[in-house]
Amino acid sequence: MEVYLTSPYKVYEEDTCQGIPTVYMDGCSYHVYSNGEKELLAGIWNAWVNDTLEPSAGKKIGPRSSQVAELMANYQAILTAVHHQLNELVIITDSDYVRSGFVEHLINWKNRGMLCANNKPLKHAQLIQSIDDQVTSNEMTIHWKKIRNNSKIEWPDKTGNDPGG
Repeated sequence: MEVYLTSPYKVYEEDTCQGIPTVYMDGCSYHVYSNGEKELLAGIWNAWVNDTLEPSAGKKIGPRSSQVAELMANYQAILTAVHHQLNELVIITDSDYVRSGFVEHLINWKNRGMLCANNKPLKHAQLIQSIDDQVTSNEMTIHWKKIRNNSKIEWPDKTGNDPGG
């Protein structure tokens, strides 16, 4: 088994990340009632800082969990970065699940064959591996900035993370 020692995923550092293309990403899921039945729907949102690469946009992705939606928003941001031939990107997210998965746990998951510490299969392993494949095959470095999740309180990153206000 190949052992992975380094990671292209870094914790955000203000000084290091100045001038690097930046995207806010978010995903969510919610229930709606359709024909009297409860249905799960999900959506993703990517907002590029200063619309430098793409206009900010959202997508419905069908019946998915919030975790899958957060991962899909990340995947979409990575694909956009690849399309624009970026080798470095700042991703700003309110998802600890996604950020810590890539920054803290991915090397161990890969070293264990995408198994968790308890030797059970990693949930969403295929999607996580697809994201990592795009990053590694395109020799990218991703800097992750964790922000608080949506709220009614004004704060510096609110607009990028909570476009609906």
